[in-house]
Amino acid sequence: MGPMAPHFRGVDTEQRAMVAGAEARLREYRRMLPGGDLATSLEGRFWDAVVVTAANEAQAGVYRAQLDQLHSRGQLPGERTRYLVVPDPGRARGVQGDASPPLGGRGVRRRRPHRRGPLQG
Repeated sequence: MGPMAPHFRGVDTEQRAMVAGAEARLREYRRMLPGGDLATSLEGRFWDAVVVTAANEAQAGVYRAQLDQLHSRGQLPGERTRYLVVPDPGRARGVQGDASPPLGGRGVRRRRPHRRGPLQG
């Protein structure tokens, strides 16, 4: 018996599966926002803390202000105290794309290696 060929699905099938997965994660995320049915029971569904690193204190201040705005509009799950901003001016940034981009949902680094959550990044 020769080597087995890898299993490939059609591009349309793969795209539909990816979209369906993204839609399911977005639905669960929205349920975690204030007013959602999961908003009061985030344990095991959301991270204990979300830490955003900034290049300096000025950038950290901008990130804090953006997090405050997002939280006041009900666009972040959990209490505002879950979101920490830490200036890290000594961090080497030799790799393109290593620095955290501006917030608005994209700059928050989300990692929880022991459990795959709906917002795993």
